Amino acid sequence: MKAGIQFFLILFLILIHSTLYAQVNLLWSPTESITEVYEFGTNKVIYYAIEGSNVIEFYDASDFSLAYSITTDPSSFLIYPSYIIPDMNSNGHNEIIIETSDVNFNYSPKIVDLESGTIIYEWTEAGVSLRLAGPYQSTNSNELRVNIYKVVNMVYTDGRVYSLGISPTRVENLNNGNQVSTFYLNQNYPNPFNSSTVIEYNVDKPGPVSIKIYDINGRLISEMNKAHNEGGNYRINWDGTNNNGVKVSSGTYFYSLEIGDFTTAKKMILLK
Repeated sequence: MKAGIQFFLILFLILIHSTLYAQVNLLWSPTESITEVYEFGTNKVIYYAIEGSNVIEFYDASDFSLAYSITTDPSSFLIYPSYIIPDMNSNGHNEIIIETSDVNFNYSPKIVDLESGTIIYEWTEAGVSLRLAGPYQSTNSNELRVNIYKVVNMVYTDGRVYSLGISPTRVENLNNGNQVSTFYLNQNYPNPFNSSTVIEYNVDKPGPVSIKIYDINGRLISEMNKAHNEGGNYRINWDGTNNNGVKVSSGTYFYSLEIGDFTTAKKMILLK
């Protein structure tokens, strides 16, 4: 019963953006589909991206004003904006990591300058799909890193770690002059996955944490409890088994990070 209640609370946190008792206010209603763009290190939505045939427009999440507009390669079939990262080329504007796809669904991650739209770095391999995992902050340094995986027949292999050579800007929340503890949960990678996946999270102080896996019906599938002696970035591997060690079936699952009264969650897909 408790697991079911926790699951539906997590769904509420994921799906509901702005509610106040029984009042729900429509804030913005563009005709095109919207992609949320997160700020690395906080997982806060800071832009809403609207993708056209060869342009991506970024609207400020606070007032919905147009902030940036970048032109993209018209040969790209699909474009997925993901994370805003700190300024890499020292022009005073942040960068965005995006993934583009050709008509054969071969993906290519790119780092693009938000102001000029120029490609700062691109991972490509002819006829091969390369997928992005991260970015994440190294546990033993301040550098920002990304994982790039080669995908062949839905199998993730040849994982490579790249350093971006920059440090993420830490965002501190203040409450009456006192720093509030900050935690965040990264998207698992690879996702979708067919055997195992990595879940990364950050804690800024020592203490116990709990990672819980739920199925689409709210049943608690697996629970992993950790006790960390210091704050930092951590990762765990989920091998697609339940608490009894039995492999679960393909489908959509939710994973949550619980630290005291703090709970956040994301969705992942298991394919076999």
